[in-house]
Amino acid sequence: MTWWIEILGWIGAAATFAAYSCRTMLPLRCIAITANLAFLSYGALAGVLPMLVLHAALLPLNIFRLVQILRLTRRARAARGIEDEFGWIAGVERPRRHRAGTRLISVGDPADFIYYLVEGRVRVVELGKTLGPGTLFGEIAFFSETRQRTASVVCETECWIVTLDEARFMAAFHQDPAFGLAILRLVARRLIEYAGNAVPAEARPRGTAPPSLHRAADTPGNGEGGAP
Repeated sequence: MTWWIEILGWIGAAATFAAYSCRTMLPLRCIAITANLAFLSYGALAGVLPMLVLHAALLPLNIFRLVQILRLTRRARAARGIEDEFGWIAGVERPRRHRAGTRLISVGDPADFIYYLVEGRVRVVELGKTLGPGTLFGEIAFFSETRQRTASVVCETECWIVTLDEARFMAAFHQDPAFGLAILRLVARRLIEYAGNAVPAEARPRGTAPPSLHRAADTPGNGEGGAP
């Protein structure tokens, strides 16, 4: 085996180590593709069939995942700076139809999905707030200690809603700084609103629960609706 074939193997090993050291998925996938190419060349030239087959299978998988990440990131960045900064979510997948009266969230439910309302109106029951199109809701529970919903959400009209599960939401949050910053700004606005409207415990009627942290904005369509 010539020295330059050996170097290909060491390049693949170094790239694999670097990929495992990455904290975010975008550089991880890029470096993993480099490792796949190096090991493919090494396996073919050195006649190491198991290595050749393994990385021939891993290469298209890593490329597919990289394309998914880039598409998600591109949509998020394209929406940066516009009024509806979460509108790109509507293009991630087809919205699902929910009939009027459908309960989307109940108090105590685990944080499983984040919701983007494309059409229709939903009501945050405990707050008595109605949210309109262009509203993102359901995100704060992902960051709470209990990871449970503190308010119920019901469709007032027929609604078309896009949902992101925890894996996709957290992937977008960690992989795209623009989206992560937008979520943090949204959460901060809601907490500030709560702090400005909170009623002292001694001023509340006995047996009345404190206001929820997940306050909804009164204006529909601004992306600042209730976030149970």
